Amino acid sequence: MEKDGTISGTITSNRGTASIISGYLSVDKFSFTINFPLDQGPTDVTFSGTFDGTSLKGSISVLGLSLDFTGVKPASNSSASAAVLGGAQ
Repeated sequence: MEKDGTISGTITSNRGTASIISGYLSVDKFSFTINFPLDQGPTDVTFSGTFDGTSLKGSISVLGLSLDFTGVKPASNSSASAAVLGGAQ
């Protein structure tokens, strides 16, 4: 993340590595677009939403579809982490 809030880099998951082609992070909002290989070939996927403390919510837009998501930040200690089975839904 740059000082002005713009983000860049790559994201790696079990589906591979995607480059962040644009993005920003502000006090309570975020948005970033990655270019990710799907069955149709390289595809732009945009994640946007808000966060408050340990929770976040937003949408994922890809190929004309929009999917809502929610998530929670896992607790920092191991006993609390075991109780948090959630994440992105």
